[in-house]
Amino acid sequence: MTRATKQQWIEEAFRLLIEQGQSALSAEKIGKRLGVSRGSFYHHFASKDGFYQAILETWYENSTIGTVAKNKSLEGETRLEKLRYFAWAINHELDVAIRAWSLHSPQARAFQERVDQDRLAYLEEVYSESFQTEQNADQVSIAAKVAYLSFIGVQSFQPKFDGEKVEHFRNSLHEVITRYLGTN
Repeated sequence: MTRATKQQWIEEAFRLLIEQGQSALSAEKIGKRLGVSRGSFYHHFASKDGFYQAILETWYENSTIGTVAKNKSLEGETRLEKLRYFAWAINHELDVAIRAWSLHSPQARAFQERVDQDRLAYLEEVYSESFQTEQNADQVSIAAKVAYLSFIGVQSFQPKFDGEKVEHFRNSLHEVITRYLGTN
């Protein structure tokens, strides 16, 4: 048997997490799906907790740090507009699966809280810069929370929103926030 890369282990864990939840994340199950032995697992990860840490760190980097980094070089309304598309393009099923995992795991909960705090803080920053009005920080914070909590709700909504429904909702939410913050 060949050895899978660390990234292959993590990507397969993401797929399994979405399909079956955190309880299915075992070296044996993932190794079988990758066609490798459990020894390949221990080549990359010292323990199950270390594996979980790598999964959560990769998710954080990809879904939060990566989105912010793509967006940081933009300015003004362009930055806000692009953020709307970057954010809605992340893997929502993975976000939902990790949010469910965080209900039962302090390790996952710590990452979920970090992701939520970082995303919300960044959204507040973008709103503050994009909506240069006399609005106070509380109003910007409320607008960011409404947008972010709506985002989380859409991720979990059943039946799932399709592309057109998501786009319509995203645009409508932007209009509501824009009116609330008093621009245009």
